[in-house]
Amino acid sequence: MNNTGYIKIFRSIMDKGWYKDSECVALWLHLLLKANHKGAEFMLGYSIVKLLPGQFVTGRKALS
Repeated sequence: MNNTGYIKIFRSIMDKGWYKDSECVALWLHLLLKANHKGAEFMLGYSIVKLLPGQFVTGRKALS
């Protein structure tokens, strides 16, 4: 996986109610960093799934 690049985060997220919960902020930041910045393909079983920018494959167990 290519871990180069950046994401842009506005300071105004500090005004959101969920910002005070550090676990919510960590999850939100993780989801932003994992999202594809360009299209990609993912093998799911015996099928190829095409992912668009902003999408990625995960599950509850992987996130926990």
